[in-house]
Amino acid sequence: MMVLRSDGGKPEGFLKILRDRTEERHSQERQKLLMHELNHRLKNTLSVIQSIVTQSLRGAKSVAEVASTLQDRISAYSRAHDILMHENWSSTDLKSIVESAISSLGLEGSPRFLSSGPHVELDPQAALAISLVLHELGTNARKYGALSNTDGLITMRWTVTKDAAEPFIEAIWAESGGPKVVPPRGECRAAINRLFLKEKFA
Repeated sequence: MMVLRSDGGKPEGFLKILRDRTEERHSQERQKLLMHELNHRLKNTLSVIQSIVTQSLRGAKSVAEVASTLQDRISAYSRAHDILMHENWSSTDLKSIVESAISSLGLEGSPRFLSSGPHVELDPQAALAISLVLHELGTNARKYGALSNTDGLITMRWTVTKDAAEPFIEAIWAESGGPKVVPPRGECRAAINRLFLKEKFA
């Protein structure tokens, strides 16, 4: 606050400058919210990575095998992250996650992997979980299933069921033309059971 004086030095009034700090406070609140979201996301990511490491160590026969398995699984997780970042981490559609899995198998545009289904929006956690599940199924198919030879075929179809209290996705992964079909091997099955979460979708 400043005193306004006449030419003779007599006080004639006061001058006070006020600053509107509303936007500054809003900015601080947004920053706190972003930091909270970042912290939450980081904790979730570290939790998943810990699960991936633990699962990869189970049954591993060598350090090289652990390193290769870890690299592949973390790469699958990273690809899903990239898709979500492109969508501002809000949601993404199931088709994008499936196409990423197809590309990682080197089958982009190939008739050996066919997929179809309606548009389904997935929240980030569901997208990441499904991405890891598809990676495990693809790896299993490449080692023991339809992709272990030159003639096998994978078909993935999904539908949305809305009859229940909450809608859910029903997906079918079918392999043909490969060796005799057996349930997923222990490592693949255990990884799916640990990594796949029943998630709601938008």
